[in-house]
Amino acid sequence: MLTLDISSKIEELKQLATQENAKAQYELGRMYFDNKEIPQDMNEAEKWITKAAMNGLVDAEMFLGYCLETGQFGRYDYELPFKLYQMAAEKGNITALTYIGNMYMTGTGTQQNTEKAVEYFVKASNHYEPMAQLHMGDFYFFGKYGFEQNYPEAILWYEKAASQGDSEAQYKLGYCYDLGFGVIQDLKKAMEYYTLAAKQNVEEAQFNLGNHYLDGQGVDKN
Repeated sequence: MLTLDISSKIEELKQLATQENAKAQYELGRMYFDNKEIPQDMNEAEKWITKAAMNGLVDAEMFLGYCLETGQFGRYDYELPFKLYQMAAEKGNITALTYIGNMYMTGTGTQQNTEKAVEYFVKASNHYEPMAQLHMGDFYFFGKYGFEQNYPEAILWYEKAASQGDSEAQYKLGYCYDLGFGVIQDLKKAMEYYTLAAKQNVEEAQFNLGNHYLDGQGVDKN
């Protein structure tokens, strides 16, 4: 049963939402989506989040794109998310640049174009977006998409992303220190980065941690 305070809040939000208040529409949609203060209702969630996105709210554009791309509303749509991310990017959302880059890279929702993908990743990484910085590290590590293989440069990009909490970058730094790619081999540092990534549920990091504890490499055997 909803408390009086929650009921009043919902009624207030609905009143504002019907007056085309985009922030109220998004908040109401997220309440239905998140299943915290009120029971989850994905139809209502989609309705209000879509209205907020159509009214130009960047957070709603990003979240609606994510929900459609990942099938949160029971169906998948890739073309609309691509357009929504472009709308968000035009308003200055940096994460949207990375999402657009990903879609160009994979040909999802648009024609595959690796040159455009790299262009978006470069833009986003220069604005300190960690997912894009991870991609830059990969380009240098593997020598792909016009980038010459350069392990030290890859390390620099992985460090930028890892310092912002990106779990994949943390794992890849651990791997580089583990095997000495672009850095002097340092098993203790490898364990530090593996541990950070493992705590964020990166399975490869968890597996490598287990092996290091099993063999006593960079840590006491346990």
